[in-house]
Amino acid sequence: MKASEHGRHRIPRTPRRAAPRCEWRCPGAPDDEEERTGDRSEHGVAYEISCIKSEQQINNFFYYLSCSYNMDQIFVSYQNFDRIFEQFKIQYKEDFHEHFIGFDTGTIRDWEEYKPDIAYTARELLGIQKWTIQDIGSGKLLASILSALKARTPSGTANNLVHWTTPRNLDLLIQKKNNLHDFEETAYKFYNRLITPEDAFNRFTAIIGRKYPLIAYLFFIHDPTRYLPIAPSHFDPVFTLLGIDFQTSGGASWKNYSDYISIIRTIQQYIKDEGYPETRLIDAHSFCWMLSTFSKEGRKEKSFSENAIQKRETIPFNVWDNIAPNITSTIPGGSSASNGSPPDDDQFLEKHKKNIFFGNIAEERVFEEEKKRLIKAGKSNLASDVEWTSRKNMSAGYDIRSFEVDGKTKYIEVKAASGNLNQLSFILSDPEFQKSRELPNYFIYCVLFKKSEIDRIIAIPSEKVDTSYLKPLNYRVAIKRTSN
Repeated sequence: MKASEHGRHRIPRTPRRAAPRCEWRCPGAPDDEEERTGDRSEHGVAYEISCIKSEQQINNFFYYLSCSYNMDQIFVSYQNFDRIFEQFKIQYKEDFHEHFIGFDTGTIRDWEEYKPDIAYTARELLGIQKWTIQDIGSGKLLASILSALKARTPSGTANNLVHWTTPRNLDLLIQKKNNLHDFEETAYKFYNRLITPEDAFNRFTAIIGRKYPLIAYLFFIHDPTRYLPIAPSHFDPVFTLLGIDFQTSGGASWKNYSDYISIIRTIQQYIKDEGYPETRLIDAHSFCWMLSTFSKEGRKEKSFSENAIQKRETIPFNVWDNIAPNITSTIPGGSSASNGSPPDDDQFLEKHKKNIFFGNIAEERVFEEEKKRLIKAGKSNLASDVEWTSRKNMSAGYDIRSFEVDGKTKYIEVKAASGNLNQLSFILSDPEFQKSRELPNYFIYCVLFKKSEIDRIIAIPSEKVDTSYLKPLNYRVAIKRTSN
């Protein structure tokens, strides 16, 4: 398919930029403390913090990761996603004899770009701008929707987002139930934004039954930047493969559909973090769809299944209540951010990607352990409210919102740090430092790695971090031209 057949109708892609999580704050990787800061800090200063443990006696806590728990928000493991994504790229190259370099080129574009084209064409066929209240119950709106279900791309590609018998079956169903007026009234109000999406979903379900792919398609063509088509038989195995405790089969409800989209949004963000910042929501959907075709083939199923979530081991957890500035700069595994020649573009991108990887793994593990700590203490109700904040709000100034066993809110900034049991070094942006001074019960969790695996977690109360421990790494320069 020629690129020119798509360009005018495609969902706009995000302008090329750095991955948003690390555009302005990137947790230092275990063997690299360098950080790039962007324009989101008003003060424009990032700090390097080096500290040492001043007392040998520390409080040791162990978070056991073998217990199970229920979560209100669906957890998507970045570590497991990263393994599957690497295998996906290998399989992609083997099958199509080309490297995966993004969703806007190559085989994956040829296979999957028809989806936004279908949405565009279907919207044109709906002709919503011509609908009137007087049309409700006349059959005109139903006829437009049936046409939209039969939409083809401008190049003639057929619509496989719903089964080819869906238009006829819907028409027969409406006639049998004699609820044309109710169906068209719901469609009119939904597409004109006169009722909430939840209300529309519930009304459609009550009128035509739990026709999940059909209702999801009606939502998708309403706004393909927010909603997605669904195929439970394809997506449920992918969720299982990724270690996500979620099923769509038999779950046609607004909550299930919202959770489904939330999962795909998380996968979208993870793909961006892997170095593909222009990934759209529909691209993440396409990734899952193609992954399902890979994993369904017997010769490939084993290789993907081997990447299932590995059993977690107990991680030592230490609290440093007494620290002192580390005058020397000899942090094991670290490097001075100000010494040596600057990295070239390839080196910088590789370090950037590595920082994202370790930062995501660190945050994910702290998120898990905070929940399990509370469950172990008999506080399952608090565990269900622990929030991975940075996944929703990157400018909050902390990564995890947790709780003490007495219910007191606990704010956690997670750092993939360099160091050992006695000395640490990590990057703290100015907004993070300011937030650590504003919020009560704020902790910095330093996650130490050994050979790319988490070795231990060290928690530092923010009030213990004095300004004397900060070393500025960069500054914002603000100047203007004066009159001659």
